[in-house]
Amino acid sequence: MMLAKVLENKDNSDNTRIIEGRMNMLIRKRTKAQSILEYTIILSAIIAGIILAATKMVKPAVRGGMEDAANLINSSTSKIGDLAGEINMTTP
Repeated sequence: MMLAKVLENKDNSDNTRIIEGRMNMLIRKRTKAQSILEYTIILSAIIAGIILAATKMVKPAVRGGMEDAANLINSSTSKIGDLAGEINMTTP
């Protein structure tokens, strides 16, 4: 209400300039906050994309490594079992 009265009164130019300056500062702060929010959203989307791509690439590699390890363990245990069987057969 007071702002409208001051703006209507053109004789009071100092107050008008002060109020207009404050309004411009508020608008600039709001625009700056909006820009920071936009950059944050864009950065979050980029990071999410990188994480998704990394998971898609890493998952098959980890799965392949686990399968190789499982195959190695199976072949090693079967060789140990074969050796143990041979030892039992040859022992009186």
